[in-house]
Amino acid sequence: MRETRAVPAADRAAAALARTAGLSLPFDPGSYQGVHGPELDLLTDELEALLSELRDQGGDDATAAAVAERLGRCLALRFVLADAPGDRERALRLPEAARTSVTLGAENRETARRDLVTLLGSRMVRLTREAPAGLDASPVIDQLRYLFRVGAPLGHGGSGLVEDTGLLVRLLLEREPDGMTPELRDPLRSMGELSEALVGGETEKVVQLTRNMAGTLHGDALPPLARHPAAPAAPPAGAVPRHPPADAAGHR
Repeated sequence: MRETRAVPAADRAAAALARTAGLSLPFDPGSYQGVHGPELDLLTDELEALLSELRDQGGDDATAAAVAERLGRCLALRFVLADAPGDRERALRLPEAARTSVTLGAENRETARRDLVTLLGSRMVRLTREAPAGLDASPVIDQLRYLFRVGAPLGHGGSGLVEDTGLLVRLLLEREPDGMTPELRDPLRSMGELSEALVGGETEKVVQLTRNMAGTLHGDALPPLARHPAAPAAPPAGAVPRHPPADAAGHR
């Protein structure tokens, strides 16, 4: 421990950032073959300790911001892989802070945004795959029952999926790609409105929006951007290329 502490925190942080530079988030956890389990836990704990130390010392905001961004990626990866509720809040908060940070460079801010979109998108992908077969052809009341079961707001014991859907929609719509059409944009906006209505407890609005969106909760009926938001041509799971591919909005 003394030998470790003898190395400046900034140098240990640089080494930890280099070791974790290849981590990436998968849309499909089943295809992921990168760092996971105890190894990911150790990396997360190391970054957590470094961030605490850097903040206690003060004076190196740039390194602390870089470590916080990478810690957010590790937490987001662990949440995508294990769906552990305890990781969700920080897995969202750290990338959200990093994507608007004035301390981080543009590339790191964009990486944080991509991590956030991938995390949120993976939840939507999981939802559509777990939806009962034939839900899109079911009566609206059955769709409502399913929606309320999986989409309870956090304040009512939910998993945060409904709030995450609203954030995902906002991220996608704030940078519309050149090919965005009303056929893609309108369902996304409806999903955002539905999220807000669920959080606000507006039952009548939820019913109306569900009627309007009938058939969009399952499989190929989902709008393409809702099925695979910002999905790039993915590198091998667990690896990030030096220059990551563009997201759905065409940004790197």
